[in-house]
Amino acid sequence: MATRFFPAVLALLLGLLACVAKVSTAQAGTADLQPLVLQLKWYHQFQFAGYYAAVEKGYYREAGFNVELREAHPGLDPVAELVEGRADYLVSGPGALLARARRQPVVALAVVFQHSPLVVVARQDAGILSPPDLVGRRVMFMPESDTEFLAMCRSEGVALDGLIPVAHSWNMQDLAEGRVDAMSAYLTDMPFLLQQAGIPFTLLRPLTYGIDFYGDGLFTSEGEIATHPERVKAFRAASLRGWDYALRHPEEIIDLILTRYSRRLSRDALRFEAQAMQELILPRLVEIGHMNPGRWQHIADTYSALGMLPEGFSLDGFLHQEQAPVFWTPRRLHAVWVTLILTLVVATILLYFNRRLRTVVQARTRELSLANTELKIEIAERQKANQALYYSERRFRALVDNIPGAVYRCALDADWTMDFISDAVEDLTGYPVVDFVVKRTRTLAGLIDPAEREALDARLRDCLGSGAPCTLEYRIRHADGDTRWVYDKSVGIAGDGGQMQREGVMMDITERKQAEELLRKLDQMKTEFISIAAHELRTPLTSVIGYADCLLDPLIAGGLNEERRREFLLEIRAKGEALALIIDELLDISRIERGEPLKMQRAPCDPAALIAKVVGTFQMHAPGHRFETRLESIAPAVLWADAGRLVQVFENLVSNAVKYSPEGSRIRLESRREGDTYEAWVRDEGIGMTPEQIERIFDKFYRADTSNTAIGGLGLGMSIVQQIVKAHGGTIEVRSAPGAGTQVRLTLPLLPEVGETASVAAVDTAP
Repeated sequence: MATRFFPAVLALLLGLLACVAKVSTAQAGTADLQPLVLQLKWYHQFQFAGYYAAVEKGYYREAGFNVELREAHPGLDPVAELVEGRADYLVSGPGALLARARRQPVVALAVVFQHSPLVVVARQDAGILSPPDLVGRRVMFMPESDTEFLAMCRSEGVALDGLIPVAHSWNMQDLAEGRVDAMSAYLTDMPFLLQQAGIPFTLLRPLTYGIDFYGDGLFTSEGEIATHPERVKAFRAASLRGWDYALRHPEEIIDLILTRYSRRLSRDALRFEAQAMQELILPRLVEIGHMNPGRWQHIADTYSALGMLPEGFSLDGFLHQEQAPVFWTPRRLHAVWVTLILTLVVATILLYFNRRLRTVVQARTRELSLANTELKIEIAERQKANQALYYSERRFRALVDNIPGAVYRCALDADWTMDFISDAVEDLTGYPVVDFVVKRTRTLAGLIDPAEREALDARLRDCLGSGAPCTLEYRIRHADGDTRWVYDKSVGIAGDGGQMQREGVMMDITERKQAEELLRKLDQMKTEFISIAAHELRTPLTSVIGYADCLLDPLIAGGLNEERRREFLLEIRAKGEALALIIDELLDISRIERGEPLKMQRAPCDPAALIAKVVGTFQMHAPGHRFETRLESIAPAVLWADAGRLVQVFENLVSNAVKYSPEGSRIRLESRREGDTYEAWVRDEGIGMTPEQIERIFDKFYRADTSNTAIGGLGLGMSIVQQIVKAHGGTIEVRSAPGAGTQVRLTLPLLPEVGETASVAAVDTAP
């Protein structure tokens, strides 16, 4: 019964629906379409996309209108077209307020652009970054319509008479070729054109400076509203409906513009315009067509401040207020009737299929329930296994990361190809893990010194062949170019497929190797020092013992007169003083090594007098050298210092000059005051030194000449000299070259109260 009933009901309902559709079509066909003209404000482009959509999608036709869209051009006043009756509706901006003030009956119906697209554009090389930068520049704008620009200038304190106005040509080339410095334009097209032309530019946007005007909107005349209020309401609704469609289907409208209206702009330019308009219309935030009376009043107040509107200008009559609509119009009744019939048809169909679907769904639900239970069990088991694997990997990673070195597993091939290596390899080699494991652009074997590779490979073969762990030490080349020492301990294991591999750990032992080398050098220096010290001590001791034996032997002593005895005793005293000097140097260096300060007994002293004293001593002991002095003496005291230590300094410097200079050569000593410091030089004409020797001259136990014929000395003198000079707050430096002699310069700080008078004496004391 139900099976026969359903087709009959369905046929009846479809027949009724066909009748209703036929009646509706007949009514539409007999309705007359009213011709209307919508005056645009510029050439055809995406700026008017909503109106193209209302025409193309039939929204105007459904409202009973046949609409003509008229484009504008430079020199045409769109407002005049509306007021003088050549157009019924108008696309304009906030400037319509100015027409209203001139008693032109313009009425705002809706706002499409919530923000004005007007900007001022300038070449980047013009240096125009803010409105004050426009002063004294050539600016192309329209005083009667670029009101946002005028308001921005006023807001930033820029007087219009400070600009050089240029009549608007609407030609970008005027800016590109430098005929103007800036020009007003739209944010929706000019940036694209400049980018296409490869011209860097800057933008001044009034919105940035608090000037937030409406952009394009829909307007009509008071006469149209008074005569055809329903037509105004229907035209507004159809237009906004078109805008809603256009913003959701920009590519379709771009095709329509290029096909039917204008090819003046390229497809890319229209796309740029469509994208830029989204941020000006804000369709997702503000209902299309919404107007805020308070915001219109703010625009009017801004015009008043510019002197373009009278103060307190009223918006009465300018903003259209729709009358409460009659809800049950014939069109709506017809739509409700059609909706009810369609609902009944759909409900009947759904009822029939619902009964059949319920049985199928119940059976399928039972199957899915069983499968779902099995799936849950499997998922739980996998989660448990994954969790166990996660914690296992985490423990392994923690172990690997805390091992002091790089853990690895590699093949037993010539390149030691890595199957795994920990992140620590980057600290060891300077290269990331991916270079060794993922990209395989680098191998560890390739970083090893080729001279060591053959011995390392032989060692690996011996160890792994016997099954014993293998310990290696070798050098690699680090990414920074330095050489690093590596400790490598590994064992052989069977890898996937039965192939032998190595697993082990590598550690950087460079510091250990350097410490071992340093200890070796220190041991060598200690051995050399002991040998030198023994020699230096034995030489004067031999003389002391020899002279003492002579004096103690009655036979020899009896044959000596008083003068010879005195010479022997003086020689014993001199050798004893030499021994005392060696012991003092050893004690000084011992204090320095322990970090203790040198013993000082400071008092006011004259370094020039100390130098003269040292020179006098050496003139007696080294008569084969010529000593020249040029000393500047400042009296009274010039330096707060330990006179004995300063004598020790100059004795060391002069002694070295004597030792390393041939007899007959000249040794010069000079000193003078330089500001708050006292400078002294010791210059010789000896064998000189290499840069390497100069670099080590202040090292302990270092002697410039270590040949078998080297002149005596422990190699401590210059190290102690440096410490003494530093202890006095001074500096010391050495300049020398092989065969060109040596110059030592030291500086010492003077006391603040030192006098300003000085005397200079030049002395040549050569024999």
